[in-house]
Amino acid sequence: MPAYTPVSYTNLANGTIGSSSASTGSFAPLSKQSVIRLNANQPCNFRIDSAATATAAADNPLLSADTTEYVRVQGHHRVISSIQDQGGTLTIVTAELDNDTHHGFEVGDLVHITNTSGYDALALSVRVVASVVNGTAFTIGTSGGNIAEETSGDVRKGYILTQKGLSASAGGITATEVSMQG
Repeated sequence: MPAYTPVSYTNLANGTIGSSSASTGSFAPLSKQSVIRLNANQPCNFRIDSAATATAAADNPLLSADTTEYVRVQGHHRVISSIQDQGGTLTIVTAELDNDTHHGFEVGDLVHITNTSGYDALALSVRVVASVVNGTAFTIGTSGGNIAEETSGDVRKGYILTQKGLSASAGGITATEVSMQG
């Protein structure tokens, strides 16, 4: 079995398991080829999605109690060259890395914005890609305010973990980003 090392010792997400589908807070992996280590104290079905909402159901993968599962997700990062709140729409222009020709975000993707003064704490409903303007720009929802333009920062593809228990008993689930060693 491969060996894994935590990217950070802080869990990306902690969730509550119950008889209804519930979602964790959103998270953004740091690595390009991220592996998410899941562990739950009771059996549950789970989903990891890059969307603001999702529902876990019986046709999703099953995570057994006290058994660790590893799920690979595609990390995605771009440097921001401009982020602007104009006319009720937030526009993000990326500085392309490695001679890429497209930012790689799609309509409906959840994004995390970091290393800015005013945009890091935007509500989850605001952080969903609303439209793709061109190969270097896309829009997300409105902030409801008028945040000043910034010319630096980072944007990463975000995810949520959704879980639904097999019984009415309450439980917990954790998600930690790890990297494969060796």
